Amino acid sequence: MLKAMHHRGPDDMGFFDDDMGAGGAVRLAIIDPSPSGHQPMATTDGSLQIIYNGEVYNFKTEREILEKQGLAFSSQTDTEVILKMYQAYGDDFAKRLNGMFAIAIYDRRQGVGHERLILIRDPLGIKPLLYWHQDNRWVFASELKAILASGLIEKQIDHEAIRQLLIKGSIPQPLTIIKGVQILLPGHRLVIEKGQGKIDRYWNFDLSQQTRLANQSYPELVCELRQKLEQVVERQKVSDVPIGAFLSGGIDSTVLVALMAKLTPGSVKTFSVGFGDEGKLIDETKRAEQIARHIGTNHTQVTVTGQDVAEQLPQIISSLDQPSVDGVNSYFVAKAAKTLVTVALSGIGGDELFAGYPWFINLANYQRSASNRIIRLAYQLIVAISSWSIWDRIPIGKFSRVIGKLRGLKSFLTKFDREYQIFGIEGARRILNDNIKESSPDNSDWPITVADELSNSSPIQRITALLLRSYTQNQLLRDTDATSMANSLEVRVPYLDLELVNFVLALPESTKLYSTTRSPRSSYRTSGAKRILIDATRDLLPPDIDLQTKQGFGLPLAQWLKGPLHNIMEDTLSPAKVEQRGLFKHQVVTQIKQNFLRGYTHWSAVWLLMIVELWCREFIDQPDDQ
Repeated sequence: MLKAMHHRGPDDMGFFDDDMGAGGAVRLAIIDPSPSGHQPMATTDGSLQIIYNGEVYNFKTEREILEKQGLAFSSQTDTEVILKMYQAYGDDFAKRLNGMFAIAIYDRRQGVGHERLILIRDPLGIKPLLYWHQDNRWVFASELKAILASGLIEKQIDHEAIRQLLIKGSIPQPLTIIKGVQILLPGHRLVIEKGQGKIDRYWNFDLSQQTRLANQSYPELVCELRQKLEQVVERQKVSDVPIGAFLSGGIDSTVLVALMAKLTPGSVKTFSVGFGDEGKLIDETKRAEQIARHIGTNHTQVTVTGQDVAEQLPQIISSLDQPSVDGVNSYFVAKAAKTLVTVALSGIGGDELFAGYPWFINLANYQRSASNRIIRLAYQLIVAISSWSIWDRIPIGKFSRVIGKLRGLKSFLTKFDREYQIFGIEGARRILNDNIKESSPDNSDWPITVADELSNSSPIQRITALLLRSYTQNQLLRDTDATSMANSLEVRVPYLDLELVNFVLALPESTKLYSTTRSPRSSYRTSGAKRILIDATRDLLPPDIDLQTKQGFGLPLAQWLKGPLHNIMEDTLSPAKVEQRGLFKHQVVTQIKQNFLRGYTHWSAVWLLMIVELWCREFIDQPDDQ
């Protein structure tokens, strides 16, 4: 199991075992890279063992508190601090942690027959923690490939997971692609005693600052945000190895890099990915290079071609750990960054917290218009007409996507759920083989219902929570962790610092989006999206940076699939291969491929189907690592 994820920690490896259990860790040495940071780490008497992946950014503060209580430390690691916090505070110690982490603590203090194992995952799901159990046997790991390497789990595709993957392009947690293997949800802990497990939640979003912040002036809020941003970046720069940052050219990464440059002696190392002539319409490297010159970073630009993707596709698939429509860009930028640094900061979370996605305007407009009785009746009529079964016969493509979005006008939640989809509910139903549809109940709303944690708050707060508990945790964070750690690179996400998240969530909506009457494609200055983030750091940013519009990090896969990746597409989506795999109807897959080649279907549709087949070849067809 450790060998299967050696890439996550090439610097060290260790394990322990007794009659009741065993645990091991591979280490990417970042804080105190000396041998004193070896894992598993145990107490002096060996009654407690900890294995842990991630970083806890407030560990120095917590260490000082414990030292005042008389506890002594033998290393400079955050691992030892976590272990002693468990000794001091019990299971609730996790409530004091601010960071990204997957933690396992094996407690033998009560003697034979009373051993307990506690698994804990960080509140926003930055670090993964997967587990499987049958009867009284439990297996856990940071990656699915390590779980499979145990040789204990049957490699069966989870039918509900594959259906959800087709709908959204990622698998909603706690599901994984393998039946029986689950991901511990963010902000949860699993305690196992006498073979039985109990899961409970230890963290929730906190809006308690809302009243205080509502009574402050906008300039006061801008000042407080600036202070918090500087504190967060300073905290997350902690490292005993080289550190850099991803610089896409967008607002979020620019703000982080500018703050890093202000707070860091010397030149900050930054990295961006471009696509040359193949993707000149979506290439942001020129803007990233201009920003790097303005801030004064040591900038590295990587050009990725379709041939690069074709040649490295097996490594990309392996790095993903689970199939996803995303991750290629993260893989290449992480690979480039690893040549110079071991830690990189990323701007993930900025769009979610500061209303950067077009979804915020779309949903805010929907909420406002739906309050009008006449418009609400019109929406109901549109939903009724678009729900006619006749529309389900339309070939999967652009028009079927429109029908799906019209059906989403039913409610705020369905509108949000259909803002970003690959095949949608109807498309997934048509693609899947009948045996899979029969075994997977058609209850596709459960992921978004579970994600709606702030259903009674304001629209912007509600959307933020929905995003963090769906798209962000299931796709962005999961894919980024998998592809970066595949390159032995740790990626940190300062915008998802817990203190900052709760502060920004409680800010008045006008500080993040003051105009919902504008087009979602309006500039940041026009819409007011990220207004307070830009104002808080304007002195560090290039002039008029807020005149740009939101641009997602795209890939020229449409061109690649018709060029360097064409043969791979034809092979993986051939009727014989699709029928042999048994997941999808080969006639429908062929129709989707043909519609893509004619320009009627988005590249993400054929790409996702390809990824599923390639992933199955890598993980299902190959024997377990031994």
